[in-house]
Amino acid sequence: MNELLYLRFSNVDLKRNILTFEAKTTKINRTRYFPINRLAGDVLERRRVFKDLHCPESPWMLCNNSGKRYESPRTSFNKVLKMVGIEGFRIHDLRHRFASWLVSEGGELVKMRDLLAHSSIKMTGRYAHLAPERLHKAIRVLDSFLLIL
Repeated sequence: MNELLYLRFSNVDLKRNILTFEAKTTKINRTRYFPINRLAGDVLERRRVFKDLHCPESPWMLCNNSGKRYESPRTSFNKVLKMVGIEGFRIHDLRHRFASWLVSEGGELVKMRDLLAHSSIKMTGRYAHLAPERLHKAIRVLDSFLLIL
């Protein structure tokens, strides 16, 4: 969450669809680059339009009308959850959902580790059980070798 709260417009490259998180804002204390999809790019472009209209001098991606950086998204997040009738969902659950969907669609654990900024593959391995059919598919490649024997 810190990475997003401290994200500056200067660290958003919508042409290349990459966010740059400065080392001082990451848990791993290293600058990291995060690719974004088209939908995220559209949302960030709307934030840029908001900033240009209300607070053009603010460097922050997530800021209020006066350009002050948000300290926490919890209040707004909880308000949206209430509006759509979702209970018992936390901001951090978005991270778990991201990882679960990625692994279910065949995302490689090493790439997931980098996207989630886990310090070890062991932490990312918690999601491996979500796609056992991918392992079956991978092992079936060996069936073609049986034809050679």
